[in-house]
Amino acid sequence: MKRVPRALNPRLFKTGSAVPAHRTIKHQLQLVDHPPLLHGLLLPGLAFLAWPLIVLGGFLMVWAVATLIRYGDASGAPVDPTTQLVTVGPYARLRNPIYAGGALFLLGLALLTNSPSLLLYAILFMIGIDLVVRMIEEPAAVRRFGDDYNNYKCEVAR
Repeated sequence: MKRVPRALNPRLFKTGSAVPAHRTIKHQLQLVDHPPLLHGLLLPGLAFLAWPLIVLGGFLMVWAVATLIRYGDASGAPVDPTTQLVTVGPYARLRNPIYAGGALFLLGLALLTNSPSLLLYAILFMIGIDLVVRMIEEPAAVRRFGDDYNNYKCEVAR
């Protein structure tokens, strides 16, 4: 019996389709289905908050990056830190508006898609960012900007 290469094996294809059965959209959607235990974890009554959170989060991120570029002499790239302490625009109210905007955006997406796994990701994102800010970014900012940053920390919430 002649052996058929796996890529050409007709058992892997649906009838009349050139798409392998294990690559169909239905199968891909099954891969992201949530376990029955997690169904209904999010409240459908909160779905009306999804788009406002997405829009607000996106706006906050864009505004914060534009402010960094304009007032901080930076390109906006994460590897290009500012040369001046920026305390205007969204930075007058939040020390980390880009991260706050990202968290709002993720929470909005979780509500929009009713996805417990995305909600979990948003929570883990916020915890991870908080740790990175406390352990890496703030000490670096204190070294770079000195007392100006310490005063800024006292006046503006994280």
